Parts: sequence; structure tokens; C-alpha cells
Amino acid sequence: MRGTCEVLTWFSEREPRMLPDSCIVVGGTQLLHHFLRRVADRTLLGASGRLGLAVPFIGADLRDCLTAVPHIAHGRIDLLIVTAGRRDAQRCVPQFREFPWRSLQINVRPRLHAKIFSFNESAGGGLCFVGSHNLTRAAATTNEEAGVLFVGGSSSSTASVTHACYDRIVQIAQNGVRFSDSLALDGQAA
Repeated sequence: MRGTCEVLTWFSEREPRMLPDSCIVVGGTQLLHHFLRRVADRTLLGASGRLGLAVPFIGADLRDCLTAVPHIAHGRIDLLIVTAGRRDAQRCVPQFREFPWRSLQINVRPRLHAKIFSFNESAGGGLCFVGSHNLTRAAATTNEEAGVLFVGGSSSSTASVTHACYDRIVQIAQNGVRFSDSLALDGQAA
């Protein structure tokens, strides 16, 4: 790896200390919240880019358990969501379409089991989160989840991991069916 990359563990409720520009964090349930907070923080500081979420299950009423999503600077973000079924995509549409994303695309990929979250900044840096979390209230609050968060500055090796994870989300989406697309003429593709 270029430069130094700290490896940290975080399985407690307590926030970790300030994370370095390039690091890997192995942790539990709170990592999903932390990933989304970091996306919000970076976009509020002017970052723009692509946010990809590949999760089989999406619950109803995520606002209460994913409190950082409303704080993301949505107009700077192209959001791609891939889920395993039409019912999950249907639950996803009203929860994410209420925000003014630069673009929003939702795809359905049957047999999806991967849980990958990736944010790639236009300037080259990014973060990604790979773990056991679905986008459900239980995954964000009560389940014993585990995952790995990669944080990478624009010139770090961990940034290449975040870009590879986003590319994988795109591949998964391409192997699925487009359910909804804000850039389509009528907003629906399926």
C-alpha cells in the first residue's frame, strides 16, 4: 500500500476517534451509520460523486434508523441501488425518491446476497463498506452485524478498493433489471 493505512476495530457503541484519511475499520452494527455519516460529512464539505448500495433487503421507514441520509448533499450524488426483489425496490422508491439526488437508479437483481455500500468522490477518494448489513431497521439497530469500512484519500490504495466495490455494484446492476430511473423520460423503466 502507498503510505500508511491504519487498521482499527470498532465493535462498541462509542464513536471511534477521528479516522485517518486512509484506514480500514473492522466493526459491528454501528458501521452502517458511520459510513452514511461520513458520506454526509464529505458532501456537506463540497464533495460530489457516486453512491452505490447493493443490498438484498430494504425495509420500510428507514428514516428513523438511517438518520444521516437526510443530511447528505443529495444534489451532488448519483445514487445507484440494487436489491434482490421487486417488493424491496418498491419499498425503496418512496424512501429515496423524496430526496433531490442528482440521479437515482434502482435495479432488481434476483439472488443478490452481497451487501456492498460504496461512495466514490469525483476528486478520487472514497469509502466503502462491505458487511452483513441489509438496509433494514434491525440491521441498523438491533442485529449483531459485522463489516469492514475502507476509507481512502485520493492517492491511497484503499481508494482503489472503494472504486472496485462501486464497479462491482454496477456489474450487479447490469445483470439485473432496471426498476426505476430518475433520468428516464417517465422515471420508470420496468
